[in-house]
Amino acid sequence: MRTEDIYDCPIHEQIGELKTMMANEHDRVLIRAIQQVGIEIDQESLVQAIHNDRQRYEEAYKRGYSDCQKEYEEKMQRAIDILNGKE
Repeated sequence: MRTEDIYDCPIHEQIGELKTMMANEHDRVLIRAIQQVGIEIDQESLVQAIHNDRQRYEEAYKRGYSDCQKEYEEKMQRAIDILNGKE
């Protein structure tokens, strides 16, 4: 048995918590900056909009990555087929 199989490093969970803390701090800084220039905002609505925007970005990134991966696999399969004389 490998060491990696028996020891689950807690850093992954802490990194997730750190990202959440950084996002929350980013939201607070953004809200303060908007308020300092005199724009009145509903903080809850802005935080929700930021959250929704992040979700849409992550979903689009995953779709784009998946599309690129699929295209790469198709091209590799075509190259293999050509090398094997199937085309």
